[in-house]
Formats: sequence, C-alpha cells, structure tokens
Amino acid sequence: MADEPSDLRLTSDGEWEPDRALPDIGEKEFLDAALERNGWAPLIHLGGGEDMGVEVTLHQQRASTGHPEYLLSVSGPEFGSPALRLPNLPEAMRLLAQWAPIVQAASITHILGDLIPGEIKHYGLVETIAARAAWGVAEKRPELQADRRMQDRVEEARYRAARKP
Repeated sequence: MADEPSDLRLTSDGEWEPDRALPDIGEKEFLDAALERNGWAPLIHLGGGEDMGVEVTLHQQRASTGHPEYLLSVSGPEFGSPALRLPNLPEAMRLLAQWAPIVQAASITHILGDLIPGEIKHYGLVETIAARAAWGVAEKRPELQADRRMQDRVEEARYRAARKP
C-alpha cells in the first residue's frame, strides 16, 4: 500500500508501530528544511556526513501535549532509514547510544581507507586535515611566536625576581 506510513513510533509498551513522522517534503526541499518547517529542531548529530558512511541525527519537537518528542533518523550514502519517533529523552538517548558505535566504526573505516597506500584520494579526509593544519599554522605563526616571546619574558622576569636577595 503506497499511502501506508513508512516511519515508526515507539509506544509506551515498548513496541514499534507504523507512524507518519516525517512531513511531506517538497520536490526541491531538503529533509532538514522540511523538519524545521514542521517544528523539529536538530538536537544531536553523529557522523561526519554521508560520505563518512553513516550519520544519525536526533531532532526534538514540542508535541501537542506540551512535552517534547524526539525523532531519530539514520542515513548513509546509499540509504535512509524510516524516521523513528520516540516519546521521551531517555528512550531517545538509549537508541542513540546503540547507533553511536556503528557511526564511529563507519567513520574510522572511512579514514583508514584513506590511509591505505596507493588508495589516498587527492582530496580525502587525511589530506584535508593536513592542509587545514598547515594553513592554520602558517596563518597563526606570527601570533604564536609573539605569544612564545611573551611567555619567555614572563619566565625570565620570574627567574630574576626569585634570584634577587
């Protein structure tokens, strides 16, 4: 059935039931924009983007009862999970804790893939981090050198003050 809900809601009995948690998404609208338009705000995001393997986002919304509800979405480069609506923060954190090791493993696997000799991509994660570090050091070098000179003068003054009779 095409109009059957594809998302899931965790009931107070601990069972998952079909739910229509995600709003209708416009043809050129991104999921995050559609969620925000419907009152959902991102609360926690794990993962470095879909190119890192898996990312998990927890959103929060004030329900009609006045109590917050939570929505967990899991996505990757080739998939997106049904949205999982959770009734309270402890349930949301429990489910998030179950997904965190998966996100971590996927991210580490991606990074290690960039480190394999002969497999380093021109603009992979490792190269991007190295380039940012080199640029940052070059940009901050005068400030770092001035700070170091100031620390040296302070240490010298303390040394001289300690040696005075």
